Amino acid sequence: MFARKPEPDRVLSAPAETRLSATQTTPRDIPEARLSEFYRYWHARRCGTGEWPRRRDLDPADIPALLPNLMLVEVHGERYRYRLVGTAVTDALGMDPTGRFMDDLPAGTPFTGLMTRIHDAVRQAEGPVCAHSRHVTPYGTLRSCGRVLCPLADEDGGLAMIATCAVVIANADAPTVVDGGGEVVLDGVFPIVPDTEAVPAA
Repeated sequence: MFARKPEPDRVLSAPAETRLSATQTTPRDIPEARLSEFYRYWHARRCGTGEWPRRRDLDPADIPALLPNLMLVEVHGERYRYRLVGTAVTDALGMDPTGRFMDDLPAGTPFTGLMTRIHDAVRQAEGPVCAHSRHVTPYGTLRSCGRVLCPLADEDGGLAMIATCAVVIANADAPTVVDGGGEVVLDGVFPIVPDTEAVPAA
């Protein structure tokens, strides 16, 4: 238990710029089974064409155990709109952003800036990424979260949506991000490549 509740008006923050790591990661290196499963499901929907899947290529009936951890975010130019947010995500956040644009949420809303930058990293990578972050308060780390973000194409092959699987991988019973105060710290964003395409470290 905490000695006192953190200050509620502290703005949660992320680095001013998200830099995509030069180090690739593979499904076998992703530190949580559900995240690796989601990436492999997305990759299998590419059907060997090398093109990104469309939204219609994803069938929730195929991955029922992952549904509470999924998010679908629409891409509107440079803006992002939450189309669907799973219950495990809203429970951890302490809010439900479904239907709202990221930049319409209050500036002090936990991790809003962080999520914008992670989604920007999908554009930068031109493919899926794995991201790791921590919710930190003056009393230490409350929870750690892993995310796999995968692009979905429109009919012309452009970026239409970003599908995300987000899993709390430590301290799942901690207070929600909204109630916990402190800040969200981004530890890294890594491009994901299939196991067979990984470039060996120098």
